[in-house]
Amino acid sequence: MRTKIVKWNSARSFRMISCAGLLLFLSFNTIPVEKSPIKNKVSTFELYYTSINFQNRDVTQPSGYVKDYGKAFGTSSISAIGKTFNYGWKSVKTQAPLDISEDDPNNGNGVGRNRLGNDYTTASPAEQLEGTFIHFQGNHIAAWKDQPRGQEVYWELEVPNGYLEVTMSFGEKGIYTDSRHTATVEGYSIIAAFEPNPQETRTVTMLVEVKDGALTVESTGAYNSKLNFIKVEEIVHDDNAANAMLGFVPQTKNLSLITGVDQGTISTVLTGEGATSVGLIIQDDMIVEGGELLNANDWISLPPNPTIGKLDFAVDATGMMTGDTRSSSIIATAAGFKPTTFNASLAIVAGCSPLSLLPCNELVTTVPFNITFDGSQNGLKDANGVLTGLTTAAPHSASRLSEDQSASYPSVNGYEPSKIVVNNENLTLTATKGLAALGENRQVNTLGVALQNLDKPFLIETRILNLNMPATGDVQAGLNFGFNENFFVKLIVLNGNTIQLKKEIDSQSASGFNNADNITVENLDLLNKDVALQLVFDIQNKTVSAYYSLNGNEFMLLNFLGNTTLDVPDALMAGRTSPNELAGANLASIFASYNKASTSFNTTFDYFKSEDASEMLSTQQPKKSFTEFQVYPNPVKDNLNIRISAKHDDPIKTISIYDMQGRLVNTYDALSVRTSSGFKVVTGNLANGIYILRLKGINGSTVQAKFSKSN
Repeated sequence: MRTKIVKWNSARSFRMISCAGLLLFLSFNTIPVEKSPIKNKVSTFELYYTSINFQNRDVTQPSGYVKDYGKAFGTSSISAIGKTFNYGWKSVKTQAPLDISEDDPNNGNGVGRNRLGNDYTTASPAEQLEGTFIHFQGNHIAAWKDQPRGQEVYWELEVPNGYLEVTMSFGEKGIYTDSRHTATVEGYSIIAAFEPNPQETRTVTMLVEVKDGALTVESTGAYNSKLNFIKVEEIVHDDNAANAMLGFVPQTKNLSLITGVDQGTISTVLTGEGATSVGLIIQDDMIVEGGELLNANDWISLPPNPTIGKLDFAVDATGMMTGDTRSSSIIATAAGFKPTTFNASLAIVAGCSPLSLLPCNELVTTVPFNITFDGSQNGLKDANGVLTGLTTAAPHSASRLSEDQSASYPSVNGYEPSKIVVNNENLTLTATKGLAALGENRQVNTLGVALQNLDKPFLIETRILNLNMPATGDVQAGLNFGFNENFFVKLIVLNGNTIQLKKEIDSQSASGFNNADNITVENLDLLNKDVALQLVFDIQNKTVSAYYSLNGNEFMLLNFLGNTTLDVPDALMAGRTSPNELAGANLASIFASYNKASTSFNTTFDYFKSEDASEMLSTQQPKKSFTEFQVYPNPVKDNLNIRISAKHDDPIKTISIYDMQGRLVNTYDALSVRTSSGFKVVTGNLANGIYILRLKGINGSTVQAKFSKSN
């Protein structure tokens, strides 16, 4: 394989050698080159020399040059120092000779060009050299993708081993600036990568050492580069060889951006003492607009004036989503230095996957909180990019139902912004079909906040405006509280006529209504009403109870035959164990699901809040619930009898009757309606319909039952 060492040549006009005591002066043409500390010697034997022009096939090459229009290595040659030396093109992929000229019918008009047109024949040799070129990188031209000339190629010229002075020209005499020109000769950049001005060409010279009998020219650090000509001249050089190299520290850098954060920066340091001109290129298909090459691809941009030292690459992730990744290699070049590569990558990640797109430390809050849906509070965004104030989206483990569409953010699969709208200080959820139940959690948009430090009684509350949902199909909307899909409590409106408090612990919950895992009250006329829901947690007694209110009236305790609380195990209240920022937190959320129904519906939430419930529990929570009682006859006509079947520690103080809209109809002092077997209240003046009977004890305990009035 090749060993490559750069040898810089200073500008030269005269060389002096000593032979048999005589001083002999040899005159050479002056060639402007890069400054070099390396001295030159001249041999007395014949030296290798050739000049090759890169052009199209049909025009005659300039005087003193041989022609190259893209033929494979081995099919063209030059004669020098009494020998024949091959030159031409090879494939980077296979290392084999490759014809990229128009002689191959699969190559169209080939890679060679004449930008002077009909003026070529009258142009000077210098103009002809600069007016013709070969597309050095057909792999950067999309239209050539499936053609031989669309492969990545390199150029080789057989030469004698030793030191060579190489002069090359880059650019084109045309209107296009869709290139970044440079090349490496024996592995070292002959010119720093540069973006040309219209019709700009540049000619440069440097010294190289060849040890494998072939001068190799590669496109390292270039984009759609164009070669005009090359001149190669053998020289004699001392062993004081330069070994200039560039380097990146670090050489690899990864950037993670949170979804919705569109900007970022990737930084590194470029080393290379003595490099005065630095060129950078992104080694992939960059953006070309209006025939001009931009300093960017679809995510990363190059600094405008790169130098040795710190380099900042601007990142734009606009339009990218969670899970999207990008990766690019950036090549740094400087004349006479071996190029170096910096590998940059970008990953769009959820800030606190799988719970949120936001950073974990922005999810947590404490009691009290109040989310008003006015767009000013931080949180996940709705379909229109408006902030909801809700920071978490509980993930689901079972496969999404097809009706709920593929996850927009796979790493936060519980969040679907297209089904969320914030408007007029309300939040509307379009119900999804998935449901969290019995370990088959497919529920989407269980949206809320992470609550920590829950060491006192507290409540979470929301209000649904103008409730509208199908009457059948296990349709639900309401509150959810828990630390994952297997440990939660929820308070829901069910099918528009039922309110249910339900717990699920370790993916287990009893089926049916009104058992150890749920309290359910049916036949409540809830449709088209504002329904407020309130979950109340008694931390000391490890219980949860539920209240509801209709159209802004008094909250009523959810009660079925004296059952008003569910036990809450320690495992639920202990909260999450990870990540560290969410240790001990539970998710308090709102949601809507149409589960077994055939059509979705919209649920509009007025607010979402949490408060300390210590005072509320001390005055309202039952100290000991009523046990067994009876209400008869039911349906009733004139008088409703109430019989207490077991003792209790809280004597009844008042008896109240509410309609199904939650409005108070009548209230009685218990002593005034007491009978020998219980209590009796007059119902003859009530209109036909369904009512709620509520008994309240002196110490604040309550119990209620439903009855119907019929004449």
